[in-house]
Amino acid sequence: MARRVSVSSVNSEKRLGKPFEYDPNFKGPRDRRSCTDILCLLLFIVFLVAWGAVGFFAYKFGDPSRILQPTDFSGQKCGVDAEVVRKPYLLFFDPSLCARPTANVLVNGCSSPSVCVDKCPTEEFYAPNHYNLGGLASLRPGPICLPNITAHSGSSLKAAVEANQCAKWYMKSIALGKYCIPDATSVVDPNKPLHVAGQPLGSTTLKDVIKGSKLASATQWAQQTGEQIVSDTVASYPFILCGLVGAMVLSLVYILLLRWITGTIVWSSILVVLAALGAGIYVCYRYWDQVRKGAAVPDWSDVPAELQTWLDDPTTWMTLMIVLGVVLAVLLLIVLFLRQRISLAVTLIEQGGKAVSSTTSTLFFPVLPWALQVAAVAYAGTVLLYLATLGEAMYKTHGLDGTCTCTGLPLQTSGQQCFPNEFRQLCSNCVAKGASCLFFRYNPPDYIKWLHVYNVFGVIWALFFISGMAQMILAATFATWYWTFNKKDVPFFVLTRSFFMSITYHTGTVAFGSLVISIVRFLRLILDAIEKQAKQYSDNSLGKCLMCFCKCCFACVEGFLRFVSRNAYIMCAVHGKNFCASAKDAFNLLMRNVIRVVVIDKIMDFVFFMGKALITALVCTAVYFSLLQWPQQLNYNAVPITIAGVGTFFIASVFFGVYSVAVDTLFLCFLEDCERNDGSAEKPYFMSPSLMNIFGKKNRRRDAE
Repeated sequence: MARRVSVSSVNSEKRLGKPFEYDPNFKGPRDRRSCTDILCLLLFIVFLVAWGAVGFFAYKFGDPSRILQPTDFSGQKCGVDAEVVRKPYLLFFDPSLCARPTANVLVNGCSSPSVCVDKCPTEEFYAPNHYNLGGLASLRPGPICLPNITAHSGSSLKAAVEANQCAKWYMKSIALGKYCIPDATSVVDPNKPLHVAGQPLGSTTLKDVIKGSKLASATQWAQQTGEQIVSDTVASYPFILCGLVGAMVLSLVYILLLRWITGTIVWSSILVVLAALGAGIYVCYRYWDQVRKGAAVPDWSDVPAELQTWLDDPTTWMTLMIVLGVVLAVLLLIVLFLRQRISLAVTLIEQGGKAVSSTTSTLFFPVLPWALQVAAVAYAGTVLLYLATLGEAMYKTHGLDGTCTCTGLPLQTSGQQCFPNEFRQLCSNCVAKGASCLFFRYNPPDYIKWLHVYNVFGVIWALFFISGMAQMILAATFATWYWTFNKKDVPFFVLTRSFFMSITYHTGTVAFGSLVISIVRFLRLILDAIEKQAKQYSDNSLGKCLMCFCKCCFACVEGFLRFVSRNAYIMCAVHGKNFCASAKDAFNLLMRNVIRVVVIDKIMDFVFFMGKALITALVCTAVYFSLLQWPQQLNYNAVPITIAGVGTFFIASVFFGVYSVAVDTLFLCFLEDCERNDGSAEKPYFMSPSLMNIFGKKNRRRDAE
């Protein structure tokens, strides 16, 4: 028997590593340590320098005004360039060209001629005598032409219209951003196909023109709604601020309650869930019995017809009842057989509360990494904006019908790329007939897309790095608290000490862990892009299934890597080893206690989610009833409630994020403490008396004292 135990122990050590042994010199996070993962640190520094170079290049050669201000067909930026400085709006002569299925104005530009105007047309409708728009009234207020066209009447006007030098038609428009979009509200039937020169524009309707042009991100209704939302936010900002301050106070109170009455909160939450499942089973039984007997059932008139059929089927309620019953049975078995593990989770959460309250500065520390993450996103967004405005102006021919020739240029039809100065010199006879070389869009170089890719990967790596460094600093702080035998002896500036220790020695380790996660996240983004492109060309069920499987696999891999990295940072903060060694030690330690890990992790997730949901619900309720007592009426009461709710959930997540790192750190320290020490006078436990009571352990040294 002894031989079997020995063999089993050896095999276990091979699989899960050798347990930690007693070390009389180990007193928590080591003071003497060296820099870890230096190569990855150098790679990260080079990457940041290159990312900065990309930003400098984009800033030097980019021009955001190309996006913020529209460009007319002469290449002038409306409202910016000298000749059109008083004309900030862009009007398309034929917006139906922008509404065609193949058009994508924001990327490819629109082939319709355009001109800068001082204001969008306010007339109901204009078209020359020989044009009509499907029976719309013709008020004919006057033509709009390119600046170099002076003939505005008779046959000259007709020729100018045919050559796209003057607008074939336009009507009352609204300004969305800096673009003039036809206003469908003034038309009796905006769904009626448009006609120009007696010919229908395919199936294009006025609504297609407004929607398909993609010149603005919203319709007139959306713009009006946006203005109302902004005004509601400004008017109700005192309620929002009070709600956010209340969220901070409630988060602190909840954390204090977790410290003092942890067991009550956790067990009450578990009982509430079990009771809710029992109530759900009872409700499903009642509905199943009523539907089966044909008795009166609730009115489902507000439910879609397809769902009504589903609810009127007794099999539906039977299925729901069985599912809820299975879930309830599983949870009951977990509670009954793992109650000791749940008690351990409760005690660890309680210890986490003590650690957090003993180092109160850790609650406000996440403000720093959050500000850095905001700065990283802002920088990436700025680089994206400037990169998107790089490139040379592209011009295309208009009005070429094959009746004229360009000396030495293969230009015969409209829509071919051209250069204005060259076109005026070599195609003078075509210019005389009304042809022109007009601005189409900015054409970025091919390498710009790779700079975009680099920028996206840069912000992903930066965000994961900042988050990982924050976890490392907090882990070092809470590990110091745990491994201090007398908690009153914890250094006052323990957070500051952990900060400089992590930055000085383990920046490379955090860079390593964040790089691995960033690569997987980037691959997930590539899969999403491939999926979107594939949907445009095929609708294959097998392809969808394979893509879904790949995305699921990568999501699981990312979740696993984030779990490993989080625990690797904790072990690195304690022992000062590199990422791979720390990840291996943490993983083996957790796998030697896998049941404890699963139970505690899920209990913590449940308790923290319940806390965040409760705090968010309380703040939203308080804001709602406060608005009811306010004499001023808002357009949408949901605006301040939603903003306060989102902000509250974020604030609660920040507070509970610190708590989560504390519990994870204390748990790993507890497992290591159990392996290193035995409670004797020579090897006393560092764990709290409450943890020792759960496992029937005690320190003889403490008893002697």
